[in-house]
Amino acid sequence: MASGVSTSMVLTLLGFCGSVLFIVFVCTRLRLACSLLRRHRRRRAALARFPAASTFLSSVYVDHRQGPPSSAGLDPAAVAAFPTRAFSSSSSNSSDSAAAQ
Repeated sequence: MASGVSTSMVLTLLGFCGSVLFIVFVCTRLRLACSLLRRHRRRRAALARFPAASTFLSSVYVDHRQGPPSSAGLDPAAVAAFPTRAFSSSSSNSSDSAAAQ
């Protein structure tokens, strides 16, 4: 029994579906790019209205457009922006002795 659908009809439908998927993909990417651009413009406008926030955020922001750092690992400016906490040496001695046993 034949299904009644020719090979050329199947290939035509596959081509049409592929074209539709490609158009949906391109439109989705364009919408994403436009929304990112809009968000970037809104953020710039908000920072222009609040100069104190602009100063704080610019001290934390690391510009990676200058190229990768010469050595492997994190950017020194990003590491300097991490919050730090000092630990006492007595707690490290007790954990060292517990780990040795």
